[in-house]
Amino acid sequence: MNDDLATPLVLSNLFEACTVVNKLIDHKATICADCLKELSETMRLFAFDILGLKEEKGGSNDSREEAFGKVVDMVLELRAKAKADKDWATSDKIRDELAAAGFEVKDTKDGVTWKLNK
Repeated sequence: MNDDLATPLVLSNLFEACTVVNKLIDHKATICADCLKELSETMRLFAFDILGLKEEKGGSNDSREEAFGKVVDMVLELRAKAKADKDWATSDKIRDELAAAGFEVKDTKDGVTWKLNK
């Protein structure tokens, strides 16, 4: 307790970890899945459990990403309908517009897959 639980050191390390997180988000660095899990758990432990910071409700990335994914899936369903109707121009336009927005759309034998490249 004499050193205030090393709070300045913890804050310094959290700030440094944020730099790593930002590089991961910007795809300028990569780490293995186990390291990512450990980083996430450590950030949660120190930021929320120990320092008592509050997680913002209602605007979490998880809920935003889920909604985002549903919209992309809906657009891809429209593309599938256009392909079924042999409306190649609409199908190609949807694919091209998604690509311009940073999405990689792949047609496979099992269906369509997509990912965001940004």
